[in-house]
Amino acid sequence: IQEVDRTLITGNLRQARRTAEARGRQMIRKGTIQDAAEIARIKVTGWQAAYPGIVPQSYLNEMDIGNETKKWTLNLEDPGKNVYVAESGKGLAGYVVFGTCRDEDAVKMHEICAIYVQPESYRKGIGRQLMEVAEKFLLNTFPGDIAVWVFEENHSSRSFYSGMGYAPDGKRKRLKFTGVPFDGIRYIKSFEEA
Repeated sequence: IQEVDRTLITGNLRQARRTAEARGRQMIRKGTIQDAAEIARIKVTGWQAAYPGIVPQSYLNEMDIGNETKKWTLNLEDPGKNVYVAESGKGLAGYVVFGTCRDEDAVKMHEICAIYVQPESYRKGIGRQLMEVAEKFLLNTFPGDIAVWVFEENHSSRSFYSGMGYAPDGKRKRLKFTGVPFDGIRYIKSFEEA
């Protein structure tokens, strides 16, 4: 990641892609407005693959890439948003959104707000790469724990976060993404100050 980071800092996007490909990894870079439609596609297909039986099927069926593209265009125009994407030779394979934790009890805490990988790219290490980049970025901002909220019924994501070193901290809340409340569980990864 460090060599790819250096080539991105110097503005050599082509070299960064070659370095990532040579290592068998995706290139992770900051998302741009030009990525809005692909991020929207990943979100819609990701929700439709991950949430049947958790989110009402009618909501999943009505998700619209055009509407999501408009939302993501606004998000990506906001310089305060940290959106990073995993780029493959075929376009984007995933994205992560992160920043300061929004929870009322958060003190020196960061948050992974969203992470999605296109379904055909599951289990290829892309989610891990995105999480590692987000963690590195956040911890360079200030040391602290990192939180992520997950639907209680989303056992696949809970297993992924556990494998990344996150654990439930006992905090729960009602999440409302579709007008329907869902039980959410907060996972935390603690980082000791050096």
